Amino acid sequence: MLREMEAAIGADAVRDFLLAHGGRDFSIPARHQIDTTPGRQMTATDWLVGNYGWGRIVPPKGPVAHRFRVSFTVLALRREGRSIGQIATALGIHSRSVSKILQRLATRGLLTQPPT
Repeated sequence: MLREMEAAIGADAVRDFLLAHGGRDFSIPARHQIDTTPGRQMTATDWLVGNYGWGRIVPPKGPVAHRFRVSFTVLALRREGRSIGQIATALGIHSRSVSKILQRLATRGLLTQPPT
C-alpha cells in the first residue's frame, strides 16, 4: 500500500500522512470530492478514496515508527564519526541502547566499522 501511495502522491505527502495517522484507526470518508484542479497535488485521502473506497483502515507506521527513526538517526550520527556516548546524549537514550542498535546495523551490513 505505501509504495503505491508514494508513487502516486510523493514521499513527503506519505510521510506527513503516516506521522499524523500511522498505527491508528483512520476513516476514509464516504463523501469526499477529489479536487481535479490542474497542477494540484493529490492528497493521501484522495488516493485512499480512489483506491480503497470508504471505510476504516489502520495505516502502518512504516518508516515513521519510532524505532526506525531512532535507528536511522543513530546510523547517521555514527557515520558522522560520533561516539556511542555522544549519540546517546544527542538522542536522550541509554548508551547500551545505542550499542545494541549499532550491533543490529552491523549485522545487517549497514556499518563498515564495528561498534565500539
